[in-house]
Amino acid sequence: MMPEPSEEDRTPIAAVRWFHCFLQTEIARLPPEELARWVEWSSDPPNLEKFRRVKQTWQTLGPVLTQAQRPSEAEIAADEYDGSQSIERWLAQSRPSGC
Repeated sequence: MMPEPSEEDRTPIAAVRWFHCFLQTEIARLPPEELARWVEWSSDPPNLEKFRRVKQTWQTLGPVLTQAQRPSEAEIAADEYDGSQSIERWLAQSRPSGC
C-alpha cells in the first residue's frame, strides 16, 4: 500500500517541483522509482491541473523573461555595489547629503 500523500504533495509547490524536474530531465530518463512517483502524483486530476497551470505560466512568461533587459558587461563593471552590506545602507551612503 502506498503512503498517504504529504501536505506538500497537495500544494502547487509539488507541481512546480515536478515541472522543474522535467526542465532538467526528460521523463524517459527518470529513475523507475521517480517515474512511479510522477505517475501516482499526476493521476490525481487536481495535481495534474496544477502542473498544467505551472507549464502554461512558464510558456506565457518565457518570452517576457528572455526579452528582459540585462545589464551589459560595461554596466556590471561600473557597478560599485559589492554585496558586503545591504543595498539600503549602500544607497544611503552613496547619496549626496540633503537628498
